[in-house]
Amino acid sequence: MHQGLKCKLSHKNITTTSPTGAGAIVAQQIKLALGNEHEIPAGCKIIVTQNGKTAAYIRSGEPAIFIDHQEIVLDLFKGWA
Repeated sequence: MHQGLKCKLSHKNITTTSPTGAGAIVAQQIKLALGNEHEIPAGCKIIVTQNGKTAAYIRSGEPAIFIDHQEIVLDLFKGWA
C-alpha cells in the first residue's frame, strides 16, 4: 500500500458515434500520472485526493511506462460487485 504519492489526474472526453446511428456517445477517460519508483499492481483500487476532493478509482490495463513517469488509465469506482 502506498500513501502520499505525488500524482496528477487528467480527464479527457472522447466522443464516438453510436453503432446504430442514434447519435454521439461521450465517454470520459481518466488517467493517473505518477513516478516510476512505485509499482502499482493490476486490479488495485486507487484513492486520489486532488484540490480537496477525494475519489476512488479502479485500475484498468497495464501502466504505460515512460522514461520519467507512468500513466494508468482508471475507471471511476462505483462499488463492489
